[in-house]
Order: sequence, then C-alpha cells, then structure tokens
Amino acid sequence: MAPVIYELVSVEQLRPSSRRGVVLLRSDGDADIDAAATFGGLSSKKQRELRDRFDTWIEHAPGQHNDLWFHGFTNTEAYRDCFVFKWREKEAGHRLYGFICHPQPNTNKRFQLCVLTNHGEKPRAKWQTDLSELDIANRTRANRHVLAVISMNFPDQASGTKQWTS
Repeated sequence: MAPVIYELVSVEQLRPSSRRGVVLLRSDGDADIDAAATFGGLSSKKQRELRDRFDTWIEHAPGQHNDLWFHGFTNTEAYRDCFVFKWREKEAGHRLYGFICHPQPNTNKRFQLCVLTNHGEKPRAKWQTDLSELDIANRTRANRHVLAVISMNFPDQASGTKQWTS
C-alpha cells in the first residue's frame, strides 16, 4: 500500500498578511481531501469570488466573522478549530471546510492559518452542517503527516537559530 502524501497548495493572488493566511490541502491517497481539486476545478470567476472571501477573512480582526461567506464553529467544543468558506452555484450551497491552526507559536504566535481540507454541498432547504464534513477537517487537523507538512511550509524558527535534523 502506497503511503498517503499531503501537500499544501498556496492560493495565488491573496493579499499578504503577517496575521492570517489561507492554504488548500492536496492529498494522494486520502480520498476525503479534495479542497485543492475542488478549488482548481472552479471557473475563474468563482475562484476570484472565493479569493475575495479569503482576503476578507484575512483582513478581519480576530473574533469578527461573516456568516454569509465564512465562519468558525466556536459554539461546539468538538469543532472549535473547524472553519468554513461558502459560495453558491447552480442552486446549491457549496462549502470548503478546514481548520484553523497557529503554526508559529514561537516566532509569530498570533498568526492564524486556515487549512482548507474538504468540499461539501448543502441543499438549499438544509440549514444544518453535515458533521461528517467537520469530522474530516478534525481528523486531518490531528494527522501527524499533515502537521509535518504545515511545519515545513511555516517554519517556527527565528532566523539564525540552529535547526536540528535527524
């Protein structure tokens, strides 16, 4: 059985920020991880719409949210680190689910990274979130291979300090 490989995919054309960032997760071997593929398959107009929403979140002050475009799940302890960005297409609600983490607790502890993991559709008449989508984001958030990829892409070392290797 081939090992499951994870990779972070940058979202092009986002405003740079030292406070927040958004990335997409890609995986070879984990069928639940489809955020990067979903985003890549969108029309350029829909990608631009989502990038605008990502930028809006990046610029928002912590604690502020926009329930129409994105929000966290802080009212439920089990999903407090989960996050979602939303859009509509062809009369269906679409969601990119993921999680928020702080990948640089030593060098930039206030920096928040939103790692988008999976795509879900929500019929217009349904208002409750499918918890299985949040379970995927939570499982991924705790995956040691995903954590390693985040650490490699967002190193937490002050410049000039010695980095240990195995």
